[in-house]
Amino acid sequence: MFKILFWNARGAGSENFRSAISDLVRLHSIDILAICEPRVQFARASTTLNNLGFSDSRVMEAEGFSGGLWLLWNKNKVKVDFIDENFRSISIKITLTGKPAWMLTVVYASPNHTSRASLWSYFDNLAANNNLPWMLIGDFNELVSSVDKNGGSFNGKFGGLRNWINRNAMIDKGFQGSCFTWSNNMVKERLDRGFCNCAWRALFDEAFTGTSPKPG
Repeated sequence: MFKILFWNARGAGSENFRSAISDLVRLHSIDILAICEPRVQFARASTTLNNLGFSDSRVMEAEGFSGGLWLLWNKNKVKVDFIDENFRSISIKITLTGKPAWMLTVVYASPNHTSRASLWSYFDNLAANNNLPWMLIGDFNELVSSVDKNGGSFNGKFGGLRNWINRNAMIDKGFQGSCFTWSNNMVKERLDRGFCNCAWRALFDEAFTGTSPKPG
């Protein structure tokens, strides 16, 4: 079974991070690892990640505490070709034995509503220029439905994501695990998700997204 782990680390320089990521990767036999919001430069964690068997990476460094996205894989286990990136996403082509090539996009959308808005048109163009089965996973920092939130205001929580889903006939891959992926003990939200197009779902009809909550 091919496995991808996306983790909003909220800091990847600590001993707690090194211990937790080592346990997760080894316990679940992770093939591709994506980390967002590391709050440190990649060099601070590269030794730990390389020791877990990840030989190759594509890195967008954080600007201070803002942004940052790391994507890692082992070239001896999976064939990866770079497609495109911006400050909030990295897209690659994955070729697995016995399957057609497909596109993976890992996402860490801006928590700022205005900054986030340009991401959806970027994804429109990405889809138009790459006619591949496509799966996206990550922190979209936006709600799709009112049931994705428990407590607090909805102000700024809806934007272009729902329109983008409908415009591109994307499928929400659903989830196993917690209904919410972010909480500050008073408010709970489902911000981390997996989407795919119909061609990708036809290839991997049993694939699912597992979730667990992260603290605010």
